[in-house]
Amino acid sequence: MITSLKHKLNKLSKELKEGSLEKDDIFEKALEGLLLFFPSSSINLYILDSPTKHFKHIYPLDKHWYFPQKEKEWVLSYFQKQKKRPPTIEDFSFYFEDRSNHPATDLRQLAKDRAVFNSPCNDLLILSLLSEDCSTLGLVTVYNWEDEKNLFEDTKHPQFPKDLFPFLLLVSRALENLDIHQRIENLLSDKKALKQRIQKDEEDLKRRILELTVLYDTSNSLGYSLDYKQIVTLVME
Repeated sequence: MITSLKHKLNKLSKELKEGSLEKDDIFEKALEGLLLFFPSSSINLYILDSPTKHFKHIYPLDKHWYFPQKEKEWVLSYFQKQKKRPPTIEDFSFYFEDRSNHPATDLRQLAKDRAVFNSPCNDLLILSLLSEDCSTLGLVTVYNWEDEKNLFEDTKHPQFPKDLFPFLLLVSRALENLDIHQRIENLLSDKKALKQRIQKDEEDLKRRILELTVLYDTSNSLGYSLDYKQIVTLVME
């Protein structure tokens, strides 16, 4: 990587490490950094909802490839099998050299892609965004279908830039930090709401006790009073 690109990557890496970035900021910096490695490619980020494994965020939303469920399930299963420490880019990337001949490919989606891009749309690179325990936080797709070019000169043995995987890990850490920050904010919000609810319940309880005390005292007074005027006076009080 030439000096100017290296400088840009270092700047992006520093920004991802420092400060609490919002979701869109992380996505923008991730895309900007990935384009340094794949400058003429189309790149999309798909962030997973942990419990359901559905995509909760897609970036950029206005221009992204439709990720077929069949291919998503296969890739997630593949990355799950690769789960180990320390991870490498080869373990957490998958390169479809020829989608038309791979069993995981959704052939209907491939036909749509070919119609849209007017090209074979054969190769596709999928990268994993890893959590600290090597679970998949999200997926990144990279392709050159508009230019009708393969991503790698040697499609049998693709060579990844050495700084790619460390950059992906920084993106993943930034996403994890954002998630932790949002969870803390939600807990604090829940705590505040619970405190307000308890305070309201205490006030309601005090008011109810006062009402019952007044009724009890009035009841006792009525029980001992035989004078009609006294009863009316007590009730009015």
